[in-house]
Amino acid sequence: MRAMLAKTPLIVRLPNWVGDVIMTLPSLQALHNAGFDLQLFGQKWIVDLLHNFPAKLFQVPNSLFAARTAISNNPARNALLFTNNVSSALIARLSGKQPIGYMNTIRSCLLTNKIKKPSYLHEVEYFWKIAQLATSTWLPDATWPHSIPNTINLPIDIVCELKIVEKLKQEAIATPFIVLCPSAVGTAKNGIPKIWPYWSNLSETLHQQGIVHVVCPGPFEEERCRQLTPKAQFITGLNLSELAALFGQTDFVLANDSGPMHLAAAVGAPVLGIFGATDPKRTFPWGGHYIGEFGKWPSINEVLKHMDNDGAKNSIKSI
Repeated sequence: MRAMLAKTPLIVRLPNWVGDVIMTLPSLQALHNAGFDLQLFGQKWIVDLLHNFPAKLFQVPNSLFAARTAISNNPARNALLFTNNVSSALIARLSGKQPIGYMNTIRSCLLTNKIKKPSYLHEVEYFWKIAQLATSTWLPDATWPHSIPNTINLPIDIVCELKIVEKLKQEAIATPFIVLCPSAVGTAKNGIPKIWPYWSNLSETLHQQGIVHVVCPGPFEEERCRQLTPKAQFITGLNLSELAALFGQTDFVLANDSGPMHLAAAVGAPVLGIFGATDPKRTFPWGGHYIGEFGKWPSINEVLKHMDNDGAKNSIKSI
């Protein structure tokens, strides 16, 4: 019966980081299935990343005034905030919307409905919990799934897939190969860099073993990535959809706790996340594997052993 009814418009303010947006996907799919017409507001790259998702996509303007205008012009009355900052709640209120989000001391008075932020959940579960509250508030008769899917499903764009096949030929990259993602933006809350300290040693070891490994640096990352992985083959200039397509072609992805790690897991690539600066219990790749723990990086031998156990290295041929 609900499929015959017009869907209810709902503004969703997405997080500002690629990995966080990917971890909202199970919640976004459940919201769509519940009967919401999703109006997704976020950074400009969501138009690339989510262009195949059943939702309307909008870039949030940088200025508060422009953001208020953009959101106030949207037909949705209600807004679900996956962000934790005060500004997103303030903009929603100034736009005449009714926002739901996690409470904190400052912004709680701006929220129509709210719950305390739990400290023990994975980010996928964290987003799921607030999305469930939004559904029970605004669509109380809607069906909500009993559990979160075990994996995240982000379809690979066929045009990007064909482009990557051609790109691999142009760059003379032999298959099979693995992808290394040595970059990670920023530092953890304790100030520790999120980059595993042994990427250079790993690249040298893989090269000695004849294992083809590819690195795809983001904007302004190429020089640093060449230092971190001196023996890697490089593919530059990929957007997020193309990077996802590359992950779909590889036999294995090894990454820091980063957006590419979550992207690889979302397209079903075998992925191993390396942790040491952040807590893997909160951000491990959903549906993938991880190694390391908060405050303690794994050694290169531990990573190589894990790759052996996964069969990753055995499936890779030399150039």
